[in-house]
Amino acid sequence: MRILFAGGGTGGHLVPAINIANALKDKLEDVQFLFVGIKGGMEKPLLAKSGFPTEEIEVVGLKRNFSGMLDFSKKIMRAYAQSDKLVRGFGPEIVVGTGGYLSAPVVLAGKRRRARILIQEQNIFPGLATRFLARFADKICLAFESSKKYFHGIRNIVVTGNPLRDDLKLPKGNGFLNEFGLQSGKKVLLITGGSRGAHSINKGIAGFLKKGLLPPDWQVLWQTGSVKFDETANMVKDIDFAGRLVPFIELMPKAYAISDLVVCRAGAMTSSELLALGLPAILVPYPHAAGNHQMRNALDLKNKGAVEVIADSKLQSDEFANLLRGLLNDESRRDKLALKACSLGNTSGTEAITKEIIKLYEV
Repeated sequence: MRILFAGGGTGGHLVPAINIANALKDKLEDVQFLFVGIKGGMEKPLLAKSGFPTEEIEVVGLKRNFSGMLDFSKKIMRAYAQSDKLVRGFGPEIVVGTGGYLSAPVVLAGKRRRARILIQEQNIFPGLATRFLARFADKICLAFESSKKYFHGIRNIVVTGNPLRDDLKLPKGNGFLNEFGLQSGKKVLLITGGSRGAHSINKGIAGFLKKGLLPPDWQVLWQTGSVKFDETANMVKDIDFAGRLVPFIELMPKAYAISDLVVCRAGAMTSSELLALGLPAILVPYPHAAGNHQMRNALDLKNKGAVEVIADSKLQSDEFANLLRGLLNDESRRDKLALKACSLGNTSGTEAITKEIIKLYEV
């Protein structure tokens, strides 16, 4: 079987594709993969670590202004021609699109060359590429039941959950505290703005700590982001608090396993991980996400009682300080969030999606 993956621009679109490919590699004896990335983008370096072959095309996202639309219209046909050449050369039976503007020309080229098409959507509110490509797909795999209402008249939909990493769920407890240089006997507040970090979250937490609001029975595990470590360390150099700053956490499942509360962005994969693990969290949606999808993700989960949400613009406010302090001091409130999150969590997404891909091949 030959499977081509198209999804990139951000890790939120690429990581699901990698997780699906890794699962298929374990299931199938005779399978070939090809990933398509954006020329000069983040896909090729990341995929090199995973051992998957990659080809690149020139493509830009759609900016909703005149010059942006003009640039997009000029380059999308070139991207389609490059995609068609790749598809023709590789000859995939299945094309898997995991979203982002990269996926559109590749999926359309695959459809033209009679490949079977599977679309995987991570977010509660489907991205523009998914909504456009849905009419061409043989199967659409959604992460959340709430997403179905955005696909009027389309029948080939299945709710699978997101394809999470297979080592996500590690035993809870203090087993990894020493690895992070943390103390036993204190609860852990995990802070992360993603691998590159988030200046606004870092500044908001620094302000919270400066006010002396961290309870004495808590400590902080703080992923600042590699490029923001020095900046963040400087913010807190005169603040006395329990915990540790790290630029990057290589194995996030270990951090999750020792955490009692999380403050993080509201990306679809991160949100799905928190639900699957039943971790109470304050989500801080990235305000510049396409289609404001992080806020849509977060508010949907908040309305279900699974998370708390604070706007990025309020991280310096008393509202954030009171929300975080309230959760740190109220175990029953954290337990309610955790219980609801766990009821919505889904750890079988990868298995369900790989089964759908294999079924398409066998048709």
